[in-house]
This record gives sequence, C-alpha cells and structure tokens, in this order.
Amino acid sequence: MDQIKDKVTDNQDKIKFGEYIAYAFGGVGITVMSSLIGSYLLIYMTNVAFMDIAAISTIIAVSKLLDGISDIIIGNVIDNTSTKLGKARPWLLRMVLPMAVSMMLLFWVPPQFPAAVKYIYVFLMYNLANTVFFTFLQISQLSMVSLMSHDRNEQGILGNIAGFAAMASGLVGNVLFVKLLLVFTSVPGEQNTQRSYTVSTLIYCVFMVVSVLLMVFFTKERVTDSTKKPGEERPGLRKMVTEFLIIIKDRYWLVTIIIRLITQLGAGFFIAGASYYALYVLHDMSKMGLIIASNVAPSLIIMLITPFLMSRINKRKMFIAGLVVSLIGTASLGLFGTTVPAVVGTLIVCSTGAGLFGAVIYGIVADVVTYTKMTTGQFVAGVGNAGVSAVRKLAMGLNSVIFGFVLSLAGFDAALKVQPDSVVTAIRFLFSWAPFIGFAISLILFVAFYDLDKKFDSIKAEYDKANKE
Repeated sequence: MDQIKDKVTDNQDKIKFGEYIAYAFGGVGITVMSSLIGSYLLIYMTNVAFMDIAAISTIIAVSKLLDGISDIIIGNVIDNTSTKLGKARPWLLRMVLPMAVSMMLLFWVPPQFPAAVKYIYVFLMYNLANTVFFTFLQISQLSMVSLMSHDRNEQGILGNIAGFAAMASGLVGNVLFVKLLLVFTSVPGEQNTQRSYTVSTLIYCVFMVVSVLLMVFFTKERVTDSTKKPGEERPGLRKMVTEFLIIIKDRYWLVTIIIRLITQLGAGFFIAGASYYALYVLHDMSKMGLIIASNVAPSLIIMLITPFLMSRINKRKMFIAGLVVSLIGTASLGLFGTTVPAVVGTLIVCSTGAGLFGAVIYGIVADVVTYTKMTTGQFVAGVGNAGVSAVRKLAMGLNSVIFGFVLSLAGFDAALKVQPDSVVTAIRFLFSWAPFIGFAISLILFVAFYDLDKKFDSIKAEYDKANKE
C-alpha cells in the first residue's frame, strides 16, 4: 500500500473529563432541535397551523434535495477552515443564534397569511433552520470526534457520546416537550395550541444556545492541518469535489453511509409516528411521553455501559448484536403492540438494540475517516461526517414524507377524533414493521461488506512505519 506522509498534526495531550461533559451537553443541545423537527413539525403543521399533510410532506421532500447538497458544501467549508478555535468550533459559535431564531419562526406560522403564502413561508423557514444552520451545527459536532483526538479509544468514547447525545435528545426533546406543551397551552388539556409551541420552543432554543457555547469554550481541537495557517479558509468547488471523490471511493464509507441511512430511516418511524400512535392507536396523546421514554431510556443506559465493553468487544460485533436485538423488538411490537404495557415492553427491547448499534456508529465513521487518511493522505473529517449528517436528515425527511403520504392515502383527517381503520393499520405498520424491514436489510449489508475492524491495526502499523521513515 502506497503511503503519503501525514499532513495532520496530532497534539498528544489526552481529552479531559470536563471536555467529554461539554461535548455531551453540546451534542444534546444540537440534536434536540432535530428531534423537535422530526417529532413535532408535522403534527404542528396539521393540528395547529391547519395545513395539508400531503403538501407539508412535499415541502419536506423537496427541501431534502437541497439539504443533501448543503451537507457536502458545508463539510467542505469545515475541512478548509483554520482558525484559533480550530475547524469546527468557529462554525458552532457563528451558527447557534441564527439556528435559534429560525426554529422559533418555523414553529410560528402567521395565521393571517393566505394559504399559498403560508406554504412559501414554511419552505423558507424549514430550509433556513434545517438545510443551513442545523447542518453547520450537526456536521461541526460530528467532525469533532475526529478533531479532538486521533486516539481510537478516545474517538470511540466521543462517538459513543455523540450517539448518547442523539438518543438523549430524543428523550428530552419528546418526553419533556409534550409536558411543556400542556403547561403553556392556551386551552387547558389541549397540547396543540400556538402559545404552547411558541413558549416550549423558546425554552429549547435557550437550552441549545447555552449548551453549544459550553462545547465551544470548554473543548479543544487537537488534530490540526499543518498545511493551513490560522485564519486561512479555502473552501472551493474544486477542493470540495476532490474531497468528495476521495471519500466516495472508500467502500467502507459507502457501506457505513448506506447502512446508517437505512437504520435511521427505520428507527425514525418511531419518532415520526409516536404522536399519531399515541393519539390514534392508544387513544391518549399523553402516552407519547411514555412511548418515547420506553424507546430512549434503555438506549441511554446501554450507552453508559458500552465504553467499558469496547476494549473487549469490537465495534463490528456490537453493531451486529444491536441490529439482532432490534429485529426481535420490532417484530414483537408489530405482533403485540396494541396495549400500553405491550408497547412499553417491546420498545424497551428495541431501545436496547438501538443503544448497542447507536453507541458505535459514530466511532465507526471516525475509523473510516482515519482509514481514508492513512490510505490517501487526505484528512476529510468534515466531508466524511457530512455523509452522516446528510443521511440522518434525509431519513428524517423520508420519514415525514412517507408517513404523511401513507396516512393521506389511508384517509387521514385531522378533524376526526376517531380515524378510519385504514389509518390505524397504516400507523401500526409504519411504527413497527417498517423499522423491522430496515434493520433486517442493514444487518445483511453490514455482515456482508464491513470488515474494517479486522484490517485496521495492520494498516495503522504500516502507516505509522511509513511516517517514521
């Protein structure tokens, strides 16, 4: 294997405990915004702004095309940034306030606007919040797994924290949010009012700003590109295309991204469908908090344990184990999930599996980024992690689009307290069997095509030897 001399400087001081904590808080603050969009945007638009579910789903679908392009562009911008704060942290600092403002506007559709203007307004606000500002925050956060350390164990812990933050944001973003909606509603007992969404979103935006600032000022980027001087930012079309072609030729990156898309798409139906499942299958929207807690809390517990298991069980085995457990849980949910105890029990199993594969996915991406650097000499943490961000948001968009269109075709009508049987059947299928199919496909692909854990140590030894000569 031809080796290219390392152009990346790795400062050898270890990550401090406080940095892990700051990184975790920042991760929760960022991904909680994604949870709000994934879980509450659709039901807000249909049940508060009274907009057509198929039209909103179309807006999300069209926006995802722009979103996919923005991930690659923004990943390239981060890779070609060099400041005293590093590559990723300056963008966290620059984008956190615009993200907060755009989220407030997204969950406030002016009722006096004509119908056509409302849809244009939602399209613009959605793309500002999600396509631009959230993309900068998300890719910057994920890139820090590779930028804070070159040590595989530390990257594994950071990756675990990133997965933990994503899961924790689901718990915080959904269980607490539905409680806040009831507290701040203008109609007692009714969550879906404009005031409840405005005040609750404001609280979450303040939390996001504070947590991201903690991550910016209490973490350190140790991995720097010695070919760039502080203050030099050189994003450009040619550089972006070059970096994208480098990473897309890496079969491990492609396999990881495809599997991440499928698993995220499957798991996303839990989030996209939770409010509808609680309201129309269990006939009590207040049970949404219990559904989300059952689907998230076990994952968080598992993620607290997995850092101690990583020295004994490699990432590949842990990822496979997580998918197998998730398959058992989703199948049980599809067969028995018509009562609250059954839903809670089966979701606990699903969440345990998600905790196992979610704990290692970002560490796997960091391994792939490091592998790409060792085999090509190019450090593409931004573009490499842009794929993770892109597929996560693409999955969220597809979740909303598929859920919206399927419910529309099944005869969903927000004005009806009791939906037709066809709608209930559609909700149950999307909530259980759709994730089962996704996890099954992911398991087959991962077992068949991902074996980097077996090769990594020998490749690294050869790389280190070449750089010492």
